[in-house]
Amino acid sequence: MVDKAHTEREKRLLTLIDTLNLSQKSFAEKIGVTNRALYNYLYEDRCPSPECLVKMHHLFKVNLNWLLTGLGPIFINNGVEINLSRKEEKLLFYFNLLPEFIQNGIIVGLDKTELNQQFFDKIKKDI
Repeated sequence: MVDKAHTEREKRLLTLIDTLNLSQKSFAEKIGVTNRALYNYLYEDRCPSPECLVKMHHLFKVNLNWLLTGLGPIFINNGVEINLSRKEEKLLFYFNLLPEFIQNGIIVGLDKTELNQQFFDKIKKDI
């Protein structure tokens, strides 16, 4: 028999996969489990192993407290809980997938361009 807490945990795991914009197959590969194991986590009353939970945390910075209980934000950063919108979470996730030299180029471009500062100042006024 599936209890309500288990059903909610399944929903949170599905939410995580969706937020990361991954297929279930790709997510299973990244966390090092078979498709069947992930299916069991999602639909068959099975909780991910501690090793699997740790891998999810390290790969995606998922807040394990949120994943298991629903408390707190979906992601954490360096042990500090951060509250990001879904759009911000996806942007940060994709930024982190970029090679470091591209990340650095984006940061330098944003830091050094006066036009960007004017653009951001205008956006702040409009908000």
